[in-house]
Amino acid sequence: GRWRDRYSATRREGATPSIDPSGTFPSGERFQDFDSFKQVLVETRLDLFTRSLIEKLLAYSTGRHMTRSDRFEVEDILARVKNENYVLQSLAIEVLTSKTFRSR
Repeated sequence: GRWRDRYSATRREGATPSIDPSGTFPSGERFQDFDSFKQVLVETRLDLFTRSLIEKLLAYSTGRHMTRSDRFEVEDILARVKNENYVLQSLAIEVLTSKTFRSR
């Protein structure tokens, strides 16, 4: 669960191999470490990430999966959060005051 840059090892194994945090997104963008991963997310996938977070928060808080009828509410919340520059506090307020949450 915690961030590490080496795999843990038992006493018998000796030296521990380092972790390679680099990778490539399906669309081709590359990242070398966690900071560059976050940068790619913010630059190219901020709406997608925020929409997913809204859906997950609504699903968790209502105790049910989101359906097609919830899509409009999610898009409305996303538009309002986007107008507030993606501030987490505004996202939480929008989710908690949404019709979906209040009518759970």
